[in-house]
Amino acid sequence: MKTLLSALTPLAILTLAIIISGVLGYFIFLAIDGAVPLRKLISKTALVLLLLSIFPLMHFLKLSKADLGIVAKKDFALQIIAGLVLGIAILAPLFLTFYSLDIWVVDTNFQFTTTIILAKLFKILLISFLISIPEEMLFRGILLTSLKRAKGVLFAVFLSAFYYAGLHFLKSKTEIPPDEANLSSSYYLIADALTQLTNPENLSAFIALMSVGIFLATIRIKSPMSLGICIGIHAGWVFLIKTNSAFLNRNPSSDWYFLVSNYDGVIGPLVTAWLTLITAILITYTYLRDKSTNNSLEP
Repeated sequence: MKTLLSALTPLAILTLAIIISGVLGYFIFLAIDGAVPLRKLISKTALVLLLLSIFPLMHFLKLSKADLGIVAKKDFALQIIAGLVLGIAILAPLFLTFYSLDIWVVDTNFQFTTTIILAKLFKILLISFLISIPEEMLFRGILLTSLKRAKGVLFAVFLSAFYYAGLHFLKSKTEIPPDEANLSSSYYLIADALTQLTNPENLSAFIALMSVGIFLATIRIKSPMSLGICIGIHAGWVFLIKTNSAFLNRNPSSDWYFLVSNYDGVIGPLVTAWLTLITAILITYTYLRDKSTNNSLEP
């Protein structure tokens, strides 16, 4: 029963957030006279609700900050900075590969000025942390910890990664004209978003995002007090992906485009292979390190 509760609680919270976001998103849409597409408002409202659910969920599951891998403020900030640098370093070789294979090409229509570039980079960095902090708190913090307590490491790593990957496809691509939108439109968009979970076109991206979740969960398992590092790595990846999209264009006509997916032109088979390799190296390294430490302690 405890295992089932740990596994279903995040799903219940997500479902509740989606239902409430349908109503709130629509009323926000009315308040701003349709200035922002309804589908985006629903998505962002759901994200805010998930963020607000973190502390009540911690209380409900009796989890402390230490249980989630949160260290003292100064060390936490240093972890985030180190993770940011590490995240960029991990994905940078892939982006260089994308450029060399013409999967991404320079946007020749973009007007590059120092002011524009700096403003965009600052905005992207801010968005990167707005995404990474709640997602890591939920998936590598609350969910991973509660599942590990209930069922063990492997169950926790894979199920948390599955939930994490699934969340990224709960997005509708349907645009509803402002003058045609009503409250029922919100739930039409939500239903449309749910169908994306079973869309076979998303399979390679789903697997890649699972590999992302598994890698980040492995870091938390191998170094329990490392949530700040996970946040930084995640932010570094989002920063690279969004910076790439801001200044370059996808090139679907590239012979190597199969290495990515249509999800964002980055997540795909190459990311899966790369992160699986790095995860394997991390597991091997920590195993040999721990084995060496244990041997040195033997009389």
